[in-house]
Amino acid sequence: MTRKPEEYIGAGIVLAVLIIANMAGCDVALAKENMLTHTADIPSELVLQTIAMEASNQNLDGQAWVARVIQTRAKRRGISEESVVLTPKQFSCWNDYKLANAWLVVNYSHKVRQMALNAYKMAITMTVKPTHYHTIKVKPYWSKGKKPLAVIGSHVFYDNIK
Repeated sequence: MTRKPEEYIGAGIVLAVLIIANMAGCDVALAKENMLTHTADIPSELVLQTIAMEASNQNLDGQAWVARVIQTRAKRRGISEESVVLTPKQFSCWNDYKLANAWLVVNYSHKVRQMALNAYKMAITMTVKPTHYHTIKVKPYWSKGKKPLAVIGSHVFYDNIK
């Protein structure tokens, strides 16, 4: 049984996602259909918005690495990418829905969305499997004693976090 997006993340978030997708030049009907589902090479709007919010200040490589974290976690855990990005405290951009909505309204343009989509498609071809990352400005407890896989832009990526 397929759940409606409203049942999964709440009507307010659904409305915000659709409004923002419309502002970014997306077809609203397609965005609603694609909100929590994706195909092999087209992610859901929630995943695109997560990539944009987490890494729009990075180049395409930096955004692709963030997308790859999402893909790797989903595959390893056997869950959807949407479940990955909405897991509490995993992607800081969703820690406060009001701030996320405000960022999206101001910044989530067609150009930003397209860059996130290009990054997602690039990530599919990557052979690395990072599972975690943080900005270079912080040192989370889980990174203590761990060797980074790579530093891309202002993010540090890991593949050895349990």
